[in-house]
Amino acid sequence: MCLRSHVAHAYRFERFGRAESGAALFFSGHPLITTLTEQLWEKRVGRTNVVWVVKFYAPWCSHCQRSVELYKDAATAADDAAMPLEFGAVNCVNEHKICSEW
Repeated sequence: MCLRSHVAHAYRFERFGRAESGAALFFSGHPLITTLTEQLWEKRVGRTNVVWVVKFYAPWCSHCQRSVELYKDAATAADDAAMPLEFGAVNCVNEHKICSEW
């Protein structure tokens, strides 16, 4: 996606879609992917004996939207292979602090 298209899409989201799309949690309810919030970040990701794969996304981002199924497939493949990984996702529209620090 070219920069102009990306900026236009972000503008439309800010102007018209924030109320509905800002709350979009791409992985809500997925059994292998934890929706990480500021409250959960330190409790879950801060643990030193666990390796996390974390997807940072914005609901308005078309690349983020297209990669949802790939991320779910990766979590499933890691689980099937009994890999000691945890998968998490952070909605950067809702969790500004985490996304700005990481």
